[in-house]
Amino acid sequence: MNNADNTAAISVTVIAGPRDSRCKWWCKVIRASTPLPLPSHVDGAGDIPGSYLHAGDDVDLEPGDVLARGEEADHRKPRGWVYDAKFYQTNGKAGRADSPGAADLKALLKRAAACGVITRERAKELLGGSGDVAALVRWLHVRRDHGTMARLLAACEAAEAAL
Repeated sequence: MNNADNTAAISVTVIAGPRDSRCKWWCKVIRASTPLPLPSHVDGAGDIPGSYLHAGDDVDLEPGDVLARGEEADHRKPRGWVYDAKFYQTNGKAGRADSPGAADLKALLKRAAACGVITRERAKELLGGSGDVAALVRWLHVRRDHGTMARLLAACEAAEAAL
């Protein structure tokens, strides 16, 4: 928030790069106007729209934009990858969140469809696909559609209470 004129920032700048420079990583910006692929169409980071960023690149994120990132969990041993995203928050600051567990998100989507918060067709679209990068894309769809998993959960609880 700019104290001089009391208006929120129109963008927030983030720096692309790994948490551990010894690990392999990738990073892409997905603009709010760019359609996300369905999780069933994602086999790896190459299927996520946008070009790869280099370490140290400055990126301005506007509302709805996401910087998606994947990084090896360990630089020596094959312990898989971790995924997260940075995004513009309504308070004008950059937010960061780790991609949730795939099973938890799928269970929440099934619950949301069962109580009518999302359509069964939308749930079917989002539940398709497997793998960590598909799970990241599934989570990004939920962020676009509902803001956060907590908001989707709250909507489910409200809908279930009304039944």
